[in-house]
Amino acid sequence: MEGHLNDELVALANHQEGPCLSIFMPVGRQGLETPGYELLDHLLTVGEQQILASAPHAQIDALLAPARDLVRDRAFWYRNHTSIALFLAPQFFRTYPLPYNVTTLVVSGMRFHLTPLFPLRDLNEPFFIMAISTKQVRLFQATWASIRQIEIPGAPASLAETLQYDEFAPQHQLHSGIPGKGGERGPIFHGQGATSDVAKDELLRYCQQIDKAAARVLRNQQAPLVLAGVSYLLAIYRHVTAYQHVLEESIAGNPDRYPVEQLRDHAWELLVPVLQRKQERAIEYYRSLAATSPQRLTSHLRTIVPAATAGHIEALFVVNNCHQWGQYDPVTCTLELHSVGHAGDADLFDIAGVQTMLHGGDVFVVTTPDMPIAATCAAILRP
Repeated sequence: MEGHLNDELVALANHQEGPCLSIFMPVGRQGLETPGYELLDHLLTVGEQQILASAPHAQIDALLAPARDLVRDRAFWYRNHTSIALFLAPQFFRTYPLPYNVTTLVVSGMRFHLTPLFPLRDLNEPFFIMAISTKQVRLFQATWASIRQIEIPGAPASLAETLQYDEFAPQHQLHSGIPGKGGERGPIFHGQGATSDVAKDELLRYCQQIDKAAARVLRNQQAPLVLAGVSYLLAIYRHVTAYQHVLEESIAGNPDRYPVEQLRDHAWELLVPVLQRKQERAIEYYRSLAATSPQRLTSHLRTIVPAATAGHIEALFVVNNCHQWGQYDPVTCTLELHSVGHAGDADLFDIAGVQTMLHGGDVFVVTTPDMPIAATCAAILRP
């Protein structure tokens, strides 16, 4: 799903050739009583029983074959995934790693079940990493699952390149650091010109050149920028940078020693709380509307599903691992709720979420304490 998550979700939502089988399962090796491949093998048997009445045996065998091959692919199960999602249909098979825990779930029907994927939309937002050392400067664009280096035309290749054009070698001492964010003083350097002990003005000029070049690459960007480097260099870079979206937390230490995947993983860990603030802001917005515009709010599923289908929902909140099975006819706008799933049923929460997503709304899958009101689903209607 790297870089094309919304397109992938839309394709899954619009897939119409059934039967469709959606499987969600944890695969982290620690704390699981059953190895991932054994759990998937069991879940495929569960899924097979669910679709026996809707397809001939030969079609079911062909549908399940790619996933059964995955059961036997032991290398797959040693990759660093927290959970996985699998989607199977006639001549269709997709599997996606997920960086968060999911509850084991098997859903069959004439459409894919997508609710457990919605948290990935926010976590899949791109971000930048600026790795600065005295020996090299690198800029990366990344998501939780991918990373690629971006060229910075005009940036110095190293501190040595910046200093080679100086008329005089540094011979002075520095006794006061420059202010960093929050007003704290930077480090104090003493030395006679060694690159490991250079004076403030050389480091300052180095960082200014980096930022001037990076500004051209990052123009009009709003993605978070995570800095990686030793503290004294990062303090100076924070002081000079014009980019408005630098994360306060940084990756400490010499970034040249980190594999790029490790830089990505460290940066993503720092960014998760930032990305989750979108949900917090949406919850606060819901509660503010409760006082000022309560007519824009609803927690009634019989209102939410038709409104989502018509594109009238701005934001939808659904409790994680809650399901309401039933059927909805978008032509007549009739909705049936069932206490247990019947043949041909779908999860109405999932229908609401998929339709909200397809019409450009936000979908938040939250825990019960995080719901803006005491309900299993709630929505903000568009004005």
